[in-house]
Amino acid sequence: MGVITGASNGSVDTTFASAGPTPGTLMLPSDTGEWMLVRASGALLFSGSAVRQYTANGAVDTSFGYGGWAGVPSNPEGAFGVALQSDGKIVVV
Repeated sequence: MGVITGASNGSVDTTFASAGPTPGTLMLPSDTGEWMLVRASGALLFSGSAVRQYTANGAVDTSFGYGGWAGVPSNPEGAFGVALQSDGKIVVV
């Protein structure tokens, strides 16, 4: 799973992740990001077959989970949604 952002004119935002797209393999090559939200800090949180967090500038947030990702152990198919509680805790269903 990787992340890419676009500028307001539709072009690739080359200031994001230093060059545009940011690569990031989770646990398996088939891992995908199905759900995304933006945290108050600007960090991007993705969930799918695992949960991964990127900083606002597109770098993998290695302070999150285990080097930037956390597993979804209760469901081998991954997450069906992600949300934040008012206290900032992540809810993955």
